[in-house]
Amino acid sequence: MGKAQQVALAYSTVVIGLNVIVSTLISGRILYLARQMQGALGADTVKAYTGAAALIIESALPYTLFGIA
Repeated sequence: MGKAQQVALAYSTVVIGLNVIVSTLISGRILYLARQMQGALGADTVKAYTGAAALIIESALPYTLFGIA
């Protein structure tokens, strides 16, 4: 394996890993806040937060899967 291939593999691994970590942290924070808001504002408010978390996960998933493949 040449130097360029090693650099490309390392770059791809870091970018995909960072994407997974950041998406997980953002979604986790949104879901954490949803649980906090559920007690104060009710269950209807939580639907907006879980929808936002689902949107982030769905938008990051294709990029991550394509990068892994």
